[in-house]
Amino acid sequence: MRKRRLIIVGSLLFVLLTVTTALVLSRRAAPLHITASFLSYTNDTNGVRWAAVAITNKSHDTIMRLSIYCPEIRRQPGLRSTLQLGPRVFLAPGQSEVVAVPTPTNQGEWRAAFFFTRDGWRRRFSDWCGQGSGGLVDVVVPLSLRGVPTQRVPTEWIEP
Repeated sequence: MRKRRLIIVGSLLFVLLTVTTALVLSRRAAPLHITASFLSYTNDTNGVRWAAVAITNKSHDTIMRLSIYCPEIRRQPGLRSTLQLGPRVFLAPGQSEVVAVPTPTNQGEWRAAFFFTRDGWRRRFSDWCGQGSGGLVDVVVPLSLRGVPTQRVPTEWIEP
């Protein structure tokens, strides 16, 4: 009975170590090749000015655009806020989307930075951990392994 318990505990520790090693090693993936290009300005029915931005996935992986973006103003470096962009979107290799973001007013040159991550088992595991799985997962899996690496992709500087 004692020998059986030792085998079970040893097997569980081996599986945990293997999964942890796989998670750590998968963090060093090559950067994603994504472009964010300003297309044009437009106004909505209320007269609010919006910028249309084309986002293109030029990488070989399916990516997920997070539901936030960060407008940046050239004259105010370091002053950044994160704003909601709507639902997250998945882009297959070679796929593009056009998003509209409100423009900063009377601030000079600006750009928008978008955030992306690879789609795959690690992102799904992170989503699962973030949905209140709680309990043992939060104790056993460190916070650094429950997240996914994100990549920031800014547009070029845009004239007002």
